Amino acid sequence: EGSYGRSVSLSSDAKILAIGAPNYSDESNTNIGKVEVYTWVESTWQQLGQTITGQKSGDEFGSSVSLSSSGLILAVSSPKSGGSSGSVSVYAWDEATSSWQQLGQTINGETVGDNFGFSLSLSPDGRTLAASSPYSNKGGLSSGSVRIFIWNTETEEWLQIGSNIN
Repeated sequence: EGSYGRSVSLSSDAKILAIGAPNYSDESNTNIGKVEVYTWVESTWQQLGQTITGQKSGDEFGSSVSLSSSGLILAVSSPKSGGSSGSVSVYAWDEATSSWQQLGQTINGETVGDNFGFSLSLSPDGRTLAASSPYSNKGGLSSGSVRIFIWNTETEEWLQIGSNIN
């Protein structure tokens, strides 16, 4: 797998750990990527829920991961998806089903080649997300940009706040 652990994130109490492996390949997809989450239980790390994988070959899902401070909300990027426009998905831990469920829509990059989600950061409460597009041309050739999103609990979707920071 070669890239297992390229990205990691810890909850604030250091008892939940997310690990990204963007170059993970399954039997039919190369570099689809995956993320696994572990919890510290009685002096051992145990996987929390299912392994989450990317959508298509080459997506490199798990290139960047970020946990909320509780460790129960997880943001994951696929900077090579959509012709390298990139995307970010956010998951919430569902205690009832003991699984990770996507929270809202997948947030897509704006232009092919932007690599949206190359790096990302989730706020401590998991309701605000910052993600970069290092190859965005909005401020000049490959000058890069960052977008900020907030979770709207009424519409259950991620909404960009403010304009791109170029």
